[in-house]
Amino acid sequence: RLGPSSVVGEMALLNKSIRKVDVVATSPLSYVELKGEDARTWCEESPEFEVELRRFCNNRMIKNLIRTSELFSHFDIATGSLLAQLFVQRTFVAGDTLVSYGQPGQGLWLIATGSVDVRIPTPDGTTSQVATLGEGEIFGEISLLTALPTTAELVAEKEGWALFLEKASFQELLDDHPEVAEYVKELGKKRVAEQQEMAQ
Repeated sequence: RLGPSSVVGEMALLNKSIRKVDVVATSPLSYVELKGEDARTWCEESPEFEVELRRFCNNRMIKNLIRTSELFSHFDIATGSLLAQLFVQRTFVAGDTLVSYGQPGQGLWLIATGSVDVRIPTPDGTTSQVATLGEGEIFGEISLLTALPTTAELVAEKEGWALFLEKASFQELLDDHPEVAEYVKELGKKRVAEQQEMAQ
């Protein structure tokens, strides 16, 4: 539910994608609309405008993730705000390997645009694609929760960009919040067990 000064439509505008939700008025209101072609012209003429628009989108995606994800649900508002500042933007093109199989996990990825294939090794030495992840989906969370090597290979299917949280940055927060660290430890065991069951 949004109120005065809220912004809507920025993700579809920036990513040139279809809108994912309906926005329905619940009371009489007045609003200002910036047409898509005008906004794109501003981005072309003013790199600073595009940077600010992208930063706004990044913050909204991260806040949505922190608010809705089981992984981050045990952080208080202040810690969640600090967590949001630790994400960095990473771009990728088709064919880029974002996560290699059997390697130490580096951190958490949140896809903003583009798509990523999930591949697991097969007995004949090749890999098999088991899923494709898209906008708003996360991967790498197990590497945040355990010391286990990565259990799949993640390869970009389409060009895009993602938000990335380094494992070391996340660990620093856990060091300051032991009650959350215990929860994360148990969640990690649960995630690994679920993945092992799916592999059988």
